[in-house]
Parts: sequence; structure tokens; C-alpha cells
Amino acid sequence: GLHDFRIVLLNGEIINAYYRTPPKDSYLANVARGGTFASVAPKNIPQSAIAIVSSIDKELQNCGERFYGIDLGFTSNGPKIIEMNSRLGLDNNNDGPEFKRVKELLAKSLIRMAHKP
Repeated sequence: GLHDFRIVLLNGEIINAYYRTPPKDSYLANVARGGTFASVAPKNIPQSAIAIVSSIDKELQNCGERFYGIDLGFTSNGPKIIEMNSRLGLDNNNDGPEFKRVKELLAKSLIRMAHKP
């Protein structure tokens, strides 16, 4: 169906994945715009998507600490990148246990950065 698939990475590690579905009569799947989301367990992330995000992160590893998401769409020719986001929603509409883990990992990363000379 009509949806996008977001994979969230922190320093090269996939820490979250979910798909978002837009509301009826819309193409915008953003949760803030009425879209819904469903988490995807790491074991259920398609290998074709993992290959794409891994190759992108390999190119970015010299950038240091990094937290971002890659939105994908799946086509008959495999996944295609829609966009990359460095400003992911972390507000209260994402209160499930998987989002709590994301926030904890991000906080630990920020603390590490703050303690670096």
C-alpha cells in the first residue's frame, strides 16, 4: 500500500525502523500530519534496505557522531531512497518502548560528545 519506510541510524547502528501510512486522500505520511506508524522489528527489515542504509552510512562515517533517518519507498525494482532526515521527531507521539530506547541511545551519544575534548 501507500506508505514509506524509515530506518533510523545512530553512528552506523540501526536503532529503529517503522513504516508510516498517510491518512486517507493524502500522500503525506508524517505522523504530525495525521499519518500512522507501525514499528518493524530489526529481524524483519528487508536485507535490500539494510544494504542501502549501510552503504550510505559507510560514506558518512568520517563525519563523526551521526543520528539520522533514511526514508525508503519499495518498488518492483527494490527499495528507493525518498529522503534523509537529520531532524527526526522525538516528541510525545513516539512514546512506545522502541522510541524510549532511541531517546536513551541518543542521550548517551550526546553525553559522550559533551565529554570529548
